Amino acid sequence: MKKPFIKFCGFQSVRDVQKVSRLPVDAVGFILVPGRRRSVTRSRLPELIRHLSAGQAAIGVLQNPSWDEVKSWLETASLSGIQLHGEEPAGLLRKIKSARPGLHLTKVIHMQDAWPEPARLKAYQPWADAILLDTAAGNIKGGTGKPFDWRLIPAWKEACNKLNLPCWVAGGLDENNVVELITRYRPDGIDVSGGIEINQRKDGVKMRLFLERVKRAYAATS
Repeated sequence: MKKPFIKFCGFQSVRDVQKVSRLPVDAVGFILVPGRRRSVTRSRLPELIRHLSAGQAAIGVLQNPSWDEVKSWLETASLSGIQLHGEEPAGLLRKIKSARPGLHLTKVIHMQDAWPEPARLKAYQPWADAILLDTAAGNIKGGTGKPFDWRLIPAWKEACNKLNLPCWVAGGLDENNVVELITRYRPDGIDVSGGIEINQRKDGVKMRLFLERVKRAYAATS
């Protein structure tokens, strides 16, 4: 099994970014959606990104942005990628990718109670670099702190594989369940936020423990 891509998300303080900069994490996410508990302001984002290590990608998380909003954030800070967390049309991804070919685009698909149709991925395939499966609860898209029904993963992973799209998983992950996720479902990437926090702050011990569990699961399936 190929080692999964690892993204830690929801960073707000320089201190927490400094912690993650010393860890083998592929990408660090910043919530750019107004009104969320982990939201980062436009003035704060450049300073946070400056503290990442050279090998870590800075990912901005947006929800149903306009093209002008995307452009504005890209002009504000040196983002490596954008994670689209709403019901964005494929046309927006096309517009972003056409303007910034090197920008990594992740399209989030929300797992509700109903079984979504993986065939809809085809519209995103020319422009997306990865698909992220995340939990949704009513109008709350992501950030629920709860896993979705992991039995949905195989069908979506198969659909992603047919389109050569990496299939990532988020939603309620922590050090207690990530081993099961990797050993049973083998996602191409994992994205965690609340599961590496204590009292709404990123915790160095929990981050390292999460990575150790990922390493153990990866070794067991290799």
